[in-house]
Amino acid sequence: MRKKIKFCLAAFFILHLSFIASAQEGTQEDPFKGFPELVEDLISEWQIPGMAIGVVRDGEIIYMEGFGFRDLENKLPVTTKTVFGIGSISKSFTSMSVALLVDEAKLKWDTPVISYLPDFKLYDDYATLHATPRDLLCHRTGMADHQLMTYGSPFSREEVYMLLRYLEPNLGFRDRFQYNNLMYLTAGYLVGRVSDGTWEDFIRKRILKPLEMDATNFSLEIKDADDHSLPYIFSGGEITTLPFRRRDASGPSGGLNSNIEDMLKWLKLHLDQGKVGEKQLISEKSLIEILTPQMPVNYTPGSAIGPVTDYGFGWNIQPYEGHHLNHVGGWIEGFVTWISFMPVENIGVAVLCNMSDCQLPLFINYVIYSRLLGLEKFDWDKYLKSNKPRYLSRSYNSRRKPRSNPNRPSSPPEVLEGIYDHPAFGRIIIAHENGNLYAVFHGEKMTLNHMRDNVFLTEHLLDGFNRKRISFVADDQGKVGKLEMRLQQGVKDIVFLRQ
Repeated sequence: MRKKIKFCLAAFFILHLSFIASAQEGTQEDPFKGFPELVEDLISEWQIPGMAIGVVRDGEIIYMEGFGFRDLENKLPVTTKTVFGIGSISKSFTSMSVALLVDEAKLKWDTPVISYLPDFKLYDDYATLHATPRDLLCHRTGMADHQLMTYGSPFSREEVYMLLRYLEPNLGFRDRFQYNNLMYLTAGYLVGRVSDGTWEDFIRKRILKPLEMDATNFSLEIKDADDHSLPYIFSGGEITTLPFRRRDASGPSGGLNSNIEDMLKWLKLHLDQGKVGEKQLISEKSLIEILTPQMPVNYTPGSAIGPVTDYGFGWNIQPYEGHHLNHVGGWIEGFVTWISFMPVENIGVAVLCNMSDCQLPLFINYVIYSRLLGLEKFDWDKYLKSNKPRYLSRSYNSRRKPRSNPNRPSSPPEVLEGIYDHPAFGRIIIAHENGNLYAVFHGEKMTLNHMRDNVFLTEHLLDGFNRKRISFVADDQGKVGKLEMRLQQGVKDIVFLRQ
C-alpha cells in the first residue's frame, strides 16, 4: 500500500511539473515578435537594398527569411536562396581545409611552410624559414595587409604567391596580430599544392559536397546562380550598383559566395562538433584548434558589442555578456555579411546584406542573441534606431572626396604622365585629360586631386582605391623617375619606378 501511495505521489509530482513547464512555454513571449518589422524599418532607414537572416538552435532552423531586394531596378526580392558575396567568411573555409589536411597527417600546424613548399619565400629570411600554417592563419607573420596587391589584380594566385618576397614587413615576425589577406591566399595555395589540385577543388569535394552546400560558389560564379544579389554602394546621396569583381587569386581570403541556407549548414557543422549527421567531417581535436585563441587582437574600448579579445584560425573569439561567442564577417565591394555561434547555448546566426560598408549585419547578430537569451543589459533596438550608418552622414561623404589645391603642381601633367611599375603591385598608368591627371591601377581609373607640389590624393567610388596619396619624385635635373603611393597607415610608401 505504501509503495502504491509513493508511486501516485511521484506521478502527481511529475504531472504537476509538466503542467507548469507547459504553462510557462505557452506564456513565453516569441523572441522574434516584432523582429521582422524592426528589420524592415532598419533596411529602409539605413538605405539597404536587401538582406537575408537565419538562425539555427539545437540543430533546428528556428528563423530564416529574406528582406528587401536582390535587384532594386527589377524589384526582385531577396529569398533564402539568394546568393551573396561572403568576403572574409571564406577564411573559415580555408582554415578548415588546412585542418582537414592536418587530420590526414599531410600537414602539421607547426611545421614550416617551406617544408611543404620549397619555393616559399618572404622578404624576411627568418620568416621564410620559420613561418608555419599556424602563423599564416592567425595573422602574425609581420607582413602588412597589402590589399591592393590583389584588389582587381591581373595576377594569378601562384603569381601573387611568388611575389610575396618583394613585400617588406612592417612588424617583427610573430610580434603581434596584423590582419593579412595575402597569408590566407598562401594558405589556400598550400592546400592546393599538398592535395594535388586547387583550393577550389578541395573546398568543393571535402566541404561543400558533404554538407550539401549546393548554392555556394566561387568568385564570378555568383552571376551563374539564378537567384543572386547585385552588389550595391551608397554614394553621392543614392544607392549605386557596383560591377562584380573577379576574385580568383584571393579566393581563399575572400572569394566565396553563398546563401543563408548554406550558411546555416556551415554553422551547424561547427555546433555539432564537426559532424555531418553521424559522420565526423573534421576531427573534434582540429575543430577545437581552429577555435582556440591564437593571437590577442586590438582592444576597442567603449564598443557596443564589447571587446573582441582573440583570433583563432579564421574566427574572432570574444565574451559577450557572459557568453562565449565565435564570429567572422565579410566585407567586400557591395556586400557585408556576418555569421556567429555560441557553442554552449547551441545557437548560430547568419546575416547577409548587399550594401558596402554596412555594420547592420554585425549588429543584428547581437540583437538576435539578446532576444533569444533574454539579455537586457543593452537595448539594441533603441541603439540601431538612433544610430545611422556612417555612409549616410554628410561628414563621411565630404571626407571621401579630397579637396584640391587650386595651385598648379610643381610639374606640368605631361611631365608626370607615364608608366610606373612595382614588382609586386604591378603597373600604374598616369595620364591626363584637359589638364587633369588620373591614374589607372588594376583596371580602376582614379582621379588625382592636387594637394601640394607634386603630391596628389586619389578619388574613387570604392574606399580601397580612394584617398591614396601619390607623390611624384624628381631628381636634381627635375626629371620624374618614380612615384610613391601610400596605401595604408604604418607601412612604408610603395615605390613605383617609371618605365
